[in-house]
Amino acid sequence: MRKLNINAGGFAHSATDNSLAFGIFLLPTLSLALPSGYSYGIIIILLSAIAIRVFDSEKYQSGFALSTPVSLIILSLVLYAVFWIGDAALRGEGVSDFDRPIRFLIAALCLSVIARTRIDSAWLWMGLGLGSINAGSVALWQWTVNGASRASGFAPTNKFGLIAITMALMCLSGLIWSTSTSCSGKKRFFISGLLVIGSFFGFTAAMLSGSRGAWIALIPATIVYSLVLTRILQAKYILRLTSMLGLFVILLVYILPTSNIVNRLEDAGSQLEAYVNGDFVGGSVGFRLEMWKGAGLLFIERPYIGWGELGYYSKMHELETNGAIQEHTARFTHAHNDWFNVLAKKGLAGGLILLAVYFTPLVFFIQTTLRAGRAKVVNTHMLALSVSGIVLVCSFMSVGIAQVTFNRNIGIMFYAFMIAVLVGLLARDRLPQEN
Repeated sequence: MRKLNINAGGFAHSATDNSLAFGIFLLPTLSLALPSGYSYGIIIILLSAIAIRVFDSEKYQSGFALSTPVSLIILSLVLYAVFWIGDAALRGEGVSDFDRPIRFLIAALCLSVIARTRIDSAWLWMGLGLGSINAGSVALWQWTVNGASRASGFAPTNKFGLIAITMALMCLSGLIWSTSTSCSGKKRFFISGLLVIGSFFGFTAAMLSGSRGAWIALIPATIVYSLVLTRILQAKYILRLTSMLGLFVILLVYILPTSNIVNRLEDAGSQLEAYVNGDFVGGSVGFRLEMWKGAGLLFIERPYIGWGELGYYSKMHELETNGAIQEHTARFTHAHNDWFNVLAKKGLAGGLILLAVYFTPLVFFIQTTLRAGRAKVVNTHMLALSVSGIVLVCSFMSVGIAQVTFNRNIGIMFYAFMIAVLVGLLARDRLPQEN
């Protein structure tokens, strides 16, 4: 196969490697910009992975063995898919429930291939910057031109807010590499500028979505960045930059009260106070607490295997009829909380698998961050990717307190394939020597 040399890092790549890199670029670029925008990059990644696996088997079987942590991540993705599909089949819930979990199997395949390639991380950072700008632009258009009270792009509103704020935070992670000496002059200014602008637009998109739950992601992200920037990099200039950007976003929220986020936060506080005082007033907060209560009761009744999708819906109606939960609570098909939802539907077995899907990559990213930071010369390439991975996992885990992150294709596809990309880029012991 003819060799090309188009990668920014200066390595000769095959055509399949280049198409894989382009797919990695498109994944975040189009995720929130078009209807089902996440699928375009993923299709290219999948086709490239199959081509490498089938037609470039020498590279795939080049003797590079996946490390145990990477193998465990792949195993967790496969287990999730197999368990969810098997559970749906055994309960007779139909093939329609096979669709979303099978995407974890596809992500596992792609991860195993990406780990054996040498893709320049600049593709990912450019994609994240452009993708965040696209998300912010769509949100601004819907808010200003269409007059929407809550921007949602082409996705469910809460998922739009979650992925927008996750990409904005990942853009900040990219600055660890792009502002370092590891990134060459022209590329440094271009990618750094793209990431800074992208982070602002990403936060703007999250704000205009009016999604309160999305902002929970700022809590773990703030802790992660504070530790990395002060203890590993001692990069006070980056800390100032991110702090100023964060303050600017907070001010923007209050300067633009018509964005609806401030009113929604105040409304949430009022609903919570009323619920605690025994006065159920409905609203998203009140119903969420009732859904958690109902899901908890279902888990206690059948803790090991849960009730399944159809059983959950039926039993919630039964609880409502018996007065155990408030009226109209059973109309929701999930518990609006990752953990209550999976424990009620899949039991402890499903809960442990979901835990593995989150914690196997999280442990890998934390270990990689520590290894990159302890080197004599900090490996900013590795550090930026691993911190981005920590932010990705923590964002989904934390926002999962207020919503179910994997009940829509966009949530599953973005998380699973972004894990595949980040872990794959970090999997090799020998990392690209970026100029």
